[in-house]
Amino acid sequence: MYAMTSYFSMPEDTDWDEMRRLAQERAVPYQSVPGMRSKAFIVDTERGLYGANYVWESKQAADEFLESELFRGIVERLGQPDLHVMEVPAYLEEGEIVFLSEKH
Repeated sequence: MYAMTSYFSMPEDTDWDEMRRLAQERAVPYQSVPGMRSKAFIVDTERGLYGANYVWESKQAADEFLESELFRGIVERLGQPDLHVMEVPAYLEEGEIVFLSEKH
C-alpha cells in the first residue's frame, strides 16, 4: 500500500471558497479511480496550498493515476504539484487496522 500527498502552491489572491467548490466538484470522478483506496482533498489557506492526500493499493496504481486524464486535467488548471509518494506499513480506518505490511 502507498500514500501520496499532492499539493499546489496557490497565488495570494486565491479565492479559497472557489477552491473548496472545486474540490467538491472534482470528488465525483474520483469515486471510480482504479486502485485508489481513499482521497482527502485538502486546503491550507495559511500556507496557500490546495491538494490531496491519497492511499493507493499499490505503487503501480499511483503511477497509473499520475498518467491519467483526470490528473492531467488538474495539472493543466493549476500547474505541476509538489508530489510525495511513500510506502504505508500500517493503515487504520475508523480505528481498525485494515492493512499491515509483510515487510519488517
